[in-house]
Amino acid sequence: MTLPGWDSLDSVIHVTTLCFWGALVACEVVAHVWHRKRHIFNVLALIAFAVAVVGEVADYKYDGRKQGLYDAQEQSLTNYFNSKLQKNNTVAQNAKAEAQQAHSEAQHSADDANQAHQLASAAEQETRTLKYEQGYRELSEDQKAQLIAFLKPYAPQKYYFICAQDAEATEYADEIVEALKSAGWEAVGPGYNWGTITHQGEGVWVEVSDVNKPAPHGAAVLQMALRKVGIDAGGASFPMVGEDGFLLYVGLRPKPKQPSQAKQN
Repeated sequence: MTLPGWDSLDSVIHVTTLCFWGALVACEVVAHVWHRKRHIFNVLALIAFAVAVVGEVADYKYDGRKQGLYDAQEQSLTNYFNSKLQKNNTVAQNAKAEAQQAHSEAQHSADDANQAHQLASAAEQETRTLKYEQGYRELSEDQKAQLIAFLKPYAPQKYYFICAQDAEATEYADEIVEALKSAGWEAVGPGYNWGTITHQGEGVWVEVSDVNKPAPHGAAVLQMALRKVGIDAGGASFPMVGEDGFLLYVGLRPKPKQPSQAKQN
């Protein structure tokens, strides 16, 4: 019969390490009480300590290895679906161009135009399916309408804008910025794929010079509007915007939490 959790190497290392920590404590207690055998139990305590330390190091390295493999797998899947999306977008664009040419030049038959439209529709549907399966963020028509209605009374406003270097984040940012533009808000600054960003953050953020000081009115309104339509916009400090400026940052899609086995205490 296998003990619960012993099918996992991580659990075995962790439980074994705990056992040697316990052995260390036990040996110290016995050495303190049994003076005649104090030397032997002190030696045993040192051995238990050494093994426990080795176990902790092994447990740490094993956890790091698991996380690395998980991240590599996630990146591989993301690259695959991004390439698939790019391919389908190309097919859709080419099909639409063919359809438009067929109508404008009247050189193709109605059947050819209809076939091109069908191909474009099929490619677009597959693209939407792939995006849905990968959890791509999307601003619904209802969200756009609410966002525009909420922000328009506070126009005009200017805000700095930065987007992460990622296809999904760029598409999502396009939708948000377009909605803000319809409300009379103007995006300024470096914009998309700012090359100086070395670590791409996740989620959507409204950033001001110092979150511990009163924020510009436009920043508070923008964060409130985004949250009102269901976008969990956080707040952060970014001194480069200046005291009167604020920044909208659209980062990477938040990763799903990795399922992990709870460790025994």
